[in-house]
Amino acid sequence: MAGRAVRRSIRKNPNPSCLAAAKAGRLAKLAKAATLGCMSHTFTIGEAKTNLSKLIALAEQGETVELRRGKEPVARLVALPRPGGARRRPGALAGKVVLAEDFDSWPEDVAAALGAGD
Repeated sequence: MAGRAVRRSIRKNPNPSCLAAAKAGRLAKLAKAATLGCMSHTFTIGEAKTNLSKLIALAEQGETVELRRGKEPVARLVALPRPGGARRRPGALAGKVVLAEDFDSWPEDVAAALGAGD
C-alpha cells in the first residue's frame, strides 16, 4: 500500500528521488523521499497502524503527516513543541516584587473568625 501512496505523490511532484522511491515500493525509501521534501505525507489508517513509529519519526523531524479513511482526511499527526523553551531561574524577580508592610497581618474580623490570635 505504501507503494501506491508514493506513486500518487509522484504524480504531483515528479522528482527523480521520488521516482526511485516509488519503484522500490518500500517504506524506508518512502521515508527517504519524504525527507527530501518531495512528498505530500498522506497515509491510510492501515498504513499508519503498520508504520506508526516511522510516521512519528517523520513528525519529529517537523513534517506533517495526514491520515485518511478511504479518500477523506480524518487526522493530522504533528510533533509537539519540545519542553524546556522557557526555563525558570530562581531569583529572576529579585528586587522587582514589593510586598506591602501589612502582608502577614490579618484583618481583625478574619482573624476572629479563624480563631487566630495576635
